[in-house]
Amino acid sequence: MNVPSLSTLVKDITAFVPYYTLVGKSFKLDKDISFGGIDFKINEVNITNLVIADGKVNFVGDSNTVRTTIKGADITLNIDAEATSFIPVPLDITSVFIKNVTLELDLATTTSDEIHW
Repeated sequence: MNVPSLSTLVKDITAFVPYYTLVGKSFKLDKDISFGGIDFKINEVNITNLVIADGKVNFVGDSNTVRTTIKGADITLNIDAEATSFIPVPLDITSVFIKNVTLELDLATTTSDEIHW
């Protein structure tokens, strides 16, 4: 397959794959994160919606690396988390919306025949 064919395939796949592979999935994190004087305890994350605006595949320069770019992803998460700070009242975090994210995945050949990745 050539890169334009792969790019067309990626555009078609991004229209329906997120709903079957990610939406409704839960991830148990059990992570503690400190950011700007606020401590977050993230227990679990559930992806409730994922919309992708565009996807494409291109070679990176003259290399054997193929880059898949997914642009304009909007992700809605239900989250089981708690935030605490110097204020003695803990806050429960129940939902997070991430808007207009760009994801890039690079695949490079590792063999001398430049075919098998």
